Amino acid sequence: SSHADVHPHVHAEKPREDQVAYAIKHFMDVHKEHLGNYVPKDMDMSFMSDARMTSSALTINFGVFSSTLRAQCSDEQKQWWLTAAQTGKIIGCYAQTELSHGSNVRGISTIATFDPETDEWIISTPTIGATKWWSTGMPCATHA
Repeated sequence: SSHADVHPHVHAEKPREDQVAYAIKHFMDVHKEHLGNYVPKDMDMSFMSDARMTSSALTINFGVFSSTLRAQCSDEQKQWWLTAAQTGKIIGCYAQTELSHGSNVRGISTIATFDPETDEWIISTPTIGATKWWSTGMPCATHA
């Protein structure tokens, strides 16, 4: 069983870094058989995570991050990005919330401008209030 080596512990007894590392390892151990050739569809990984009744720094990747890719990518983009996210090749976080605006999307002041000459996005955070805050899943993310 993938839970054979799981030992109960009190969260307050462990440093945050150890808790994050433990949660990530446990999540990957539970889901590893599904991250090979199997490409999850719809909300498979989120439902599997919810069934564990615990969360980890990775659950946002299979939930909000993948849902956003599913909703906002073209079919061509989904082939790479969604597949990579749902098989753990990239790990996404959700970085919408700003210090001065919370989750008020209309108030967000960060600006992302695509520069075709460099083929890169230029991110402008014009004030301290535009600082991304409460970025869910950031401890282990490779993409935001």
